[in-house]
Amino acid sequence: MLDEGHLSDSKGNRVDFTNCLIILTSNIGQQYILDSYKEVRALTAVNEKDKASSNGSSSSSGEEPGKSSFKGTGKSPKDILRRMRQKVLKEVFGYFKPQVIGRMSEIIIFEPLGETAMKGVLNLKLSALRNSLAAKGIDFKVADSALGYILERAWSHKFGGRRMAKYLEKYIKPRVAPLLISGKLKSGDRAVLARSNTNPNQLNLIVCELNEEGVCKPGTKYGTKLVTQEVKPQDGNEDEEDAMD
Repeated sequence: MLDEGHLSDSKGNRVDFTNCLIILTSNIGQQYILDSYKEVRALTAVNEKDKASSNGSSSSSGEEPGKSSFKGTGKSPKDILRRMRQKVLKEVFGYFKPQVIGRMSEIIIFEPLGETAMKGVLNLKLSALRNSLAAKGIDFKVADSALGYILERAWSHKFGGRRMAKYLEKYIKPRVAPLLISGKLKSGDRAVLARSNTNPNQLNLIVCELNEEGVCKPGTKYGTKLVTQEVKPQDGNEDEEDAMD
């Protein structure tokens, strides 16, 4: 397929691949990638803190702000990522045969997802619940604080979106279902998933009955606790099955 641009099945049928774009994905060298970006984030955070505390002294000494960004560390984000790329490519070249590498147009190393992208993935995972409640006449909304709450507990660069899906299945959906069965959450209601204002480790569902203008009717709003859970630190060795227990 990569050489002549076609494949033949067991019956001799020939499939043309000459106009296809072939993309191979792999997790080869992923630990180098995760460790490097973790180091870059930590280095950047320390640097920003140092720059903020030394702003006044730099100005008074005539030193140009930002000129000594990573002074004293012997490292820079650019150097860290350059070394990471070298390590990853060494793993790739050691795994694939030269004949395969030679037929690749380009090798791209993906960056770990940032917070904005992670929230986008989480919103996609929540769309099934949103659509299910909409079919029952319920307006379901997710506050940005709730997205942050779930990401703090469910996101893992190692396991990606799979853990978020498992978190929703384990902690969110099963706790919304009883409200539907009991009639506390019904057609014509609005349900907002939000972090508690008084307890950062608590996730609430705020429910109210809507009027014809789509505004909560006075006296109909109430909140119910869905989850109370502290954030577990990730050390990079978490197991996918028990990381959320």
